[in-house]
Amino acid sequence: AAVFVISVWHIPVAFGSSSHPTGTPMAAMIIGPFPTVVISAIALFFQVFLGHGGITTLGANLISMGIMGTFVGYFTLRASRKVGASVWLSAGLGGLVGDLITYIVAALEIALSVNPGHVINYWGFYMLEFLPTQLPLAVLEFAFTAATIQYIANHRPEILRWWLK
Repeated sequence: AAVFVISVWHIPVAFGSSSHPTGTPMAAMIIGPFPTVVISAIALFFQVFLGHGGITTLGANLISMGIMGTFVGYFTLRASRKVGASVWLSAGLGGLVGDLITYIVAALEIALSVNPGHVINYWGFYMLEFLPTQLPLAVLEFAFTAATIQYIANHRPEILRWWLK
């Protein structure tokens, strides 16, 4: 439910797509990356009925948000913890990087589908189009993810025992 609620708030961008927080890095930190992919598929399926891309973009959204955002955010948390970063910082970085990689991959998907002859040029263009809306959202995702995971670590650490050390 959290992934659905977090990712359903979208801001239109110039070329017909939208920016939004994802919630998938945070979910991966709580329940693991593989279950988060399944949760993402379910959340994205229900968003189809709200006009969030429609059924034709379900696969692309699952790859960018459900797989890439999930795993990159999760592994950013793990790498940060291994180098000694705090739970708060590690979770925040995971949220930020997971959110940004979602849009780097989404820009690539759009470039591949709309401009297959000039993918690299348009990939950069689409990333720049996402930047004004997605960068502030990624910073907010840093703060929300960091605060949520730190709260859980402080009050219910058994939920995170599978990775919290």
